Amino acid sequence: MSKTLAKRPTVERRLTALETKFDALRDKMLGLVPVTKDWRSTVGVLPDDQMTRRAFRLGAQWRKGRKAL
Repeated sequence: MSKTLAKRPTVERRLTALETKFDALRDKMLGLVPVTKDWRSTVGVLPDDQMTRRAFRLGAQWRKGRKAL
């Protein structure tokens, strides 16, 4: 085997490097950012209107019924 072939990266290493670069470019192009799991980021997202209050009320009734099971 020649020295040139011995220094060449393996197909697996090359593929891993390409996948890493692709992921970074895809995230940059799509504007993807990691989701922060913080309750502060969700406060105030829903409007304080009749439909939202009804949804909260129905959800509370449903959860209360599930606890009885």
